Order: sequence, then C-alpha cells, then structure tokens
Amino acid sequence: IVCPHWGTEYRLTSDASQEKWTKIFAENGADLVLGTHPHVIEPIEWVTEEESNHEMLVYYSLGNFVNWTSGTGEGVANRMVGGMAEVTITKDDHGEVEIADYGVKPMISHVASGPEGVTTYFLEDYPEELAEENEIVSQDPEFSREYCVNLCDSIWGDLWKTE
Repeated sequence: IVCPHWGTEYRLTSDASQEKWTKIFAENGADLVLGTHPHVIEPIEWVTEEESNHEMLVYYSLGNFVNWTSGTGEGVANRMVGGMAEVTITKDDHGEVEIADYGVKPMISHVASGPEGVTTYFLEDYPEELAEENEIVSQDPEFSREYCVNLCDSIWGDLWKTE
C-alpha cells in the first residue's frame, strides 16, 4: 500500500507526475495507492502493469478529510468534498492477497460560525438545509448538497457509496 503526497492542487484529474509515479508503483508490485495533496477529489481506477500484468487500484486523490479555506470564487466548493476509501482486502484459496471490494464514501466539510467551527459529515448524513448554512456558500455560491452529489458522480461514477 502506497500513500503518496502528489498531484496538482485543485485539479480534478491526475497529472503527468501522478501518471509517472503510478507506473513506477505498479512496476514495483504495489497493490493499492491512496493519494493525497490536491485538496480535491480525483478519479479511482485500476492500472495494469504491462510486462507482469500486475493490477493495482489507484485512488488518485481522496480530497480533504476536514477543510476550511480562505479562498473565494469558482472551484472553492470542490475543496469541501472528500472521500474515505473503502477497501476490502482478503486472501484467496492460495494465500494470495487480493482486493475483494472497493469504493469510496463521500464526506463534506462543514464550516459553521461559533463553537461548532469546522466538522465533517458523510454526504448521506448531510441534508440540503445544512448545506445552505455552510459558511463556504459566501465564498462560492455554487456550493450545495446537490453540487457535492454531482461532483461525486462526475469524478467517481458508481464507485461512491452512501451506506
């Protein structure tokens, strides 16, 4: 398992450096990559190493687990969505380790004034009414629960889990 700090801040797709390192990790037998750093979510995909046919699961970026940003404008809402990787690792009948199941559970950073401050909710537990109270709306009016759902759909497709 490799946990690299990589990628381009605020970019919703992998970059050339991530692609280069992904190849290196696969060539060296890594089975799972859990990426961090870009402050936004990025795709999840299987990568197959060409010579050995070794398969590796790559989470390019899980986004922010907890976030408050002083930025304003377009794209700030993207920084409020993160993900918790859900990976089931088992051994097959021959004792070989394999990834039996995988997905991602979306999380939302909520910014409130007062003693509550910043906290994180699973998207499934984050109603639109609460999203409307998130102070990030004043920094990026695009932010809403629906925006977060659409972002997860766009980046993760059917891999994101709500339960």
